[in-house]
Amino acid sequence: MGIRFGNTPIRNVVLERGSLARTPKPTPWVRNPRWLDMPTIASNESRFTALVAISSEFKNQFVFHFNTTSGNYTVDWGDGNTDTYSDNAEAEHTYNYSNLNANTEFTHDGRIYRQALISVTPQAGQGFTSFDLVEDPPNNVHPYANPRMYLDIVFGSPNLTYISSISSIGGNLCKHLEHVRIVNFSDSMTSFGNVFYYMYGLRSIEIDRSTSNISNWSQTFNSCYALEEIPELDFSGGTTLYGTFQNCFKLTKIPASISNATPTSTRNTFINCATLQTIPMLNTSNSTSFANMFMYCRNLRFIPPIDTSSGTDFYRMFYLCSSLEKIPKTLNTSSTNQSDSNPLYQMFYGCSKIETIPKFTNVVGDLRSMFQNCYSLKRIPEIDFSNATSTTYMFNGCYSLESLPALNITGSTSTIQMFYNCYSLKSIDSLPTNSSTDFYLMFYGCSSLTRLPDDFTTVSASDSDAFEQFLGYTYNLTEIPEGTCSGFGNAGVTDYEEVFEGTYFSKLPDSFTGINNNADNITRMPEMFNVAIGLKHVPTIDASNISSSTTNTFYQAYCLESGGILSGITQNVSYRRTNMDREAMTAVFSGLGNASKTININETPAEGNLTDQDKAIATNKGWTIAT
Repeated sequence: MGIRFGNTPIRNVVLERGSLARTPKPTPWVRNPRWLDMPTIASNESRFTALVAISSEFKNQFVFHFNTTSGNYTVDWGDGNTDTYSDNAEAEHTYNYSNLNANTEFTHDGRIYRQALISVTPQAGQGFTSFDLVEDPPNNVHPYANPRMYLDIVFGSPNLTYISSISSIGGNLCKHLEHVRIVNFSDSMTSFGNVFYYMYGLRSIEIDRSTSNISNWSQTFNSCYALEEIPELDFSGGTTLYGTFQNCFKLTKIPASISNATPTSTRNTFINCATLQTIPMLNTSNSTSFANMFMYCRNLRFIPPIDTSSGTDFYRMFYLCSSLEKIPKTLNTSSTNQSDSNPLYQMFYGCSKIETIPKFTNVVGDLRSMFQNCYSLKRIPEIDFSNATSTTYMFNGCYSLESLPALNITGSTSTIQMFYNCYSLKSIDSLPTNSSTDFYLMFYGCSSLTRLPDDFTTVSASDSDAFEQFLGYTYNLTEIPEGTCSGFGNAGVTDYEEVFEGTYFSKLPDSFTGINNNADNITRMPEMFNVAIGLKHVPTIDASNISSSTTNTFYQAYCLESGGILSGITQNVSYRRTNMDREAMTAVFSGLGNASKTININETPAEGNLTDQDKAIATNKGWTIAT
């Protein structure tokens, strides 16, 4: 069939030399030489065999049932006991460790076990249609509490149409199973869903017949933690790859035949394949979901061109692909579901080696952490983000990002930590933030940023601490536009803690005076201008309703020389290490409310120049002046 993008076949794929990852070689599985040999099952035979380990410490109770085409089935338990059961009846047997041959003893994880070989056969001339090993004894107090140690399984039946309950979800039935061989099954079988699910110790798989008729590969190998390689199965009939290789931590290689599948979903397909370094070409032109597709693939270095044109959901598609060097240029989000709230959520989170991304369209919903911790990201193309509802943490930790094109985020209601610690970022061409209600730590640590875009605005701020350190430690930001303070005084904003801490600009915009519009709502402003090194003047603030300490409100605002009056303040306040002279300080005293509190003027020009009359302005109101 080959690989196609839309109607275009891909005949030649040129891979850059730097993108070719050396695939680690899997460790060959070596069967324990102490184990009993498994019998040979012919392709036309209906039989199930299982090698089991029996401990002197456990209950050793095995329970399962088989469906036949007609009639009974017989179980040889391998310890001298044989029982016959009717179709679909529950077979149950408890082993006695001492009744098993001592010559079969072997050690596993520090325990000594003996072995039994279970053999299940249908009535003569009949076959199996399905079987279920996920059965618990009727009187078992806790489901799956009874360890049943399957070590090796070989089975087949030309009539077999369903085998999705070999192991258990979250149980301990097949967690020690190391090898499975499937000799035959019916041509009408179409699903391998969950077949090897939760076989934690599985190391080797053999399937003797073609799997071309299998369409459903959902979670087939999910949580096969120890599996390092999968045989070259025929995936040509595959239409669902949901979670197929999920949690295969040690898997080193994906079968090349996966290229022949035409899945409609690749959700979770490779999630947590932590050893995988590359994948084969995939025909994903019909896939609508790419959510979590490569999530936690920490060693994945290269992804070939991938057709995502039908994709509606890209939730965490490349999440924490920390070794991935490039995003495929063929990435296409034009079909993204407009009604989904977060189809692009954390899409590239933690892709710490990518330097850029391809341009994509139809960007909608919650873009939280979309590029967070993309440490090497240097640039992005101009993308329309106007339909984004949240850009929280969007570029958080993008240390190498130096400039950004116009970012139309007019629909985003939250910009919390959007550029947090982007310490190489110098400029943003445009940033309309008309709908954002919260700017918490938005530009914190953007130490190279020289200016804010003129269209940046806080007009819709409404979260109680919407401005906390939103410009913190922006060392090179020497001026800010009017829109920066346009939301000051909005009714919902009550906490102005650390708003301008660690800033370097010298002048507040006129819009700052709006802070007094709803002064009765303001309850906190500790460290508001702490280490605001460049600021020379602060307009009067109505602080009559402040209910918590303002000790460090102006602490180390070295250039502050006028204003800074907290009208009606009745909490401790500090002007230590500011540049306030006698005239400026007496104006501050005049604005103080009546309170038995302390005002710190240590290390200011006013400290040694105040007259007793000047001091009395404060002390007559109950204040103590600390010098």
